[in-house]
Amino acid sequence: MPKELHTWPPLSTAYQDVFGEIDLDVYNAAGEIWQRGRVFAHATGIDDATAHTAMIQAVAKVSHRLTQPAPYLKTPGELKAYLFTAFRRCLLDKFTREHPQEVAPAALEEIADQTDPDGLAAQIERKILLEEIVRHMDSKTRSIYESLILGYSFAEIAEAEGIQSNQLRSMFSKRLKKLASQFAGEAMDIHLD
Repeated sequence: MPKELHTWPPLSTAYQDVFGEIDLDVYNAAGEIWQRGRVFAHATGIDDATAHTAMIQAVAKVSHRLTQPAPYLKTPGELKAYLFTAFRRCLLDKFTREHPQEVAPAALEEIADQTDPDGLAAQIERKILLEEIVRHMDSKTRSIYESLILGYSFAEIAEAEGIQSNQLRSMFSKRLKKLASQFAGEAMDIHLD
């Protein structure tokens, strides 16, 4: 397998591809989700070359879509999730064209069933959005979040910080609400247990 398909090649200017105009921002977003796209393709039995072609096709489709009245994509995370969905659809189209007699793998067929919240594609989209949120956290909020992920309770983290657990919980909750409102453009109600 060619090594160049393991990584997404950098691009400095937009260009016209066989699939259409390639927007630089969309292309770079594809580079950020390429490894997850490869994992998704491998999980469904599709090789890197086919996945790469499907990703370029998805980049062209999303680039074209952004020239029209664009979908509501305010953050890079939303663009990546939108692009990943386009990639899955291109992958399914490519698979059904190349293997018309075969049944599409279940992970590809779930594209038609967007209601499955536990599907592989939905998990990858959630991971993309979560990474985008964590990237925008200030260092204190990220530190608390990482401690919570590692299994520490608010009480344990607060004790290490020398403050009351309810103060820490309140501070963390307020910072998450502020971050969520930045992503959503409006205040959101977030509850932490």
